[in-house]
Amino acid sequence: MPKVPKVKRKITFIVLHYTASKDVSAATINIWHKQRGFREIGYHYVIRENGTVEVGRNLNKIGAHTRGKNVNSVGIVLTGHNSLAWYPSNKQIVAARHLVSAIQDTYNIRDSEIYLHRELGNTSCPGRLTKEQILAKPKKKKKRKKTEQERADEVYRRYYKGKIDNTKHTKKESSVISYRQMSERKKLWLRLFPRK
Repeated sequence: MPKVPKVKRKITFIVLHYTASKDVSAATINIWHKQRGFREIGYHYVIRENGTVEVGRNLNKIGAHTRGKNVNSVGIVLTGHNSLAWYPSNKQIVAARHLVSAIQDTYNIRDSEIYLHRELGNTSCPGRLTKEQILAKPKKKKKRKKTEQERADEVYRRYYKGKIDNTKHTKKESSVISYRQMSERKKLWLRLFPRK
């Protein structure tokens, strides 16, 4: 996902849209908007069906996506089909959550300042997309706690670092060495976690 830059333009809210078309790139939308008389693509970000986020108009520039509401807003569009049938893909929803969250953090935008296009104009855009889907904060991955075995292995590796001979041996010698290492490991294990 592209990094959200801090720009001089005052940004106070976010507007979410959809393309009412098949999955298209920011370059294609740029062509469409130029044909309609715009200077360039009107949206600042485009979220593709596979969750890829593409940059549209530069954030320093006022967008062209919501009549009368472009001056202080960021326009995000999700690629999608007609308004009655379209539902965003899970990858789009996850990407939108992350992008909206990043914009909120950068510009200190409250959840109440995130709008669907239909809330600001007479339209069915953005289809079945809901605010709740976007406002569900992205889940942070929890670090898995190490098991006792993993902790003991780590201690073993640190304790014996450099003491284990890593030179090449014959198969027979290797099995003897690995047996010795295993017995040492077992002793260390019993020292760390004595049986009760």
